[in-house]
Amino acid sequence: MVAAVRVHKVGGPEVLTYEDVDVPPPAQGQIRVKQHAIGVNFVDTYFRSGLYPAPGGVPFVAGNEAAGEVVEVGSGVSEFKRGDRVAYVQGPGCYTAERNVPADRAVKLPANYPDTLPDAWNNLGVIATREGHVDDSVSCFLRALQLNPHHLLSLDNLGNAYRVQKQWDDARKVLERALDVAPTDAEANYSVGMVFAQTDETSKAEQHLQRALQSRPVYPEALNNLGVLYLVTQRRDQAVASFEQCIRVAPIFDQAYLNLARVYALEGAQDKARGVLLDLLKQHPDHAQAKQMLDQLRQ
Repeated sequence: MVAAVRVHKVGGPEVLTYEDVDVPPPAQGQIRVKQHAIGVNFVDTYFRSGLYPAPGGVPFVAGNEAAGEVVEVGSGVSEFKRGDRVAYVQGPGCYTAERNVPADRAVKLPANYPDTLPDAWNNLGVIATREGHVDDSVSCFLRALQLNPHHLLSLDNLGNAYRVQKQWDDARKVLERALDVAPTDAEANYSVGMVFAQTDETSKAEQHLQRALQSRPVYPEALNNLGVLYLVTQRRDQAVASFEQCIRVAPIFDQAYLNLARVYALEGAQDKARGVLLDLLKQHPDHAQAKQMLDQLRQ
């Protein structure tokens, strides 16, 4: 038994429960890591609060990244041994003293390399981004990547910072580096897909958004923007299906309602468009744009 922080029902911080959990021996292709440092990220609060459904539902152990020491190695693993220091991204499930992770999601750390320093620079960059200091955030992410060129979150975040700055070529290059580190990473696939959408490479954009959804089926932004791509390329039935799926998995995601209502309005299905907007107002009673679109439909 090892200590863990679990969530049995969504809500505020009070739903975080400290308890003991069993960790089985590592399966084939896995390593068991004794955690030394665990990242705390905004997405953890989204899953805990219910803003986004947690993959697999409740109960769950939150956390998507950590660093620590390999204490046991499963069969078929040759690149790691007991005592190796590693960092990895594999979530949720990190808020625990020890856990098993796929060996191909881990990178080995040098013996004199601190567990937490790249994460600290990355988190400073995230704070700078949220406060609107994008140039400062780029500097922080670059500093993290000097310390660990394969730090996946910093690659993802740097690519997104370049997107904010509309430096599409730099964003693409950085996000493709992230995909070299983790080809199935949902965030990198989504972000590079959005870069291709901005540069009118719609087939590549669609391909990467679909890959993001293969890795993370509950990904409202990817579902919504995939619907937008379908709409731009005159595939309205697929656009409707994508927006409807987005609403099913994330009922509070307002942009999918608005886009779905627009499609119905374009098709002359005014009653359907009104119904979608009324559903949105049940979720967000003061949604100004929904009210404005309803008024326009009544005219």
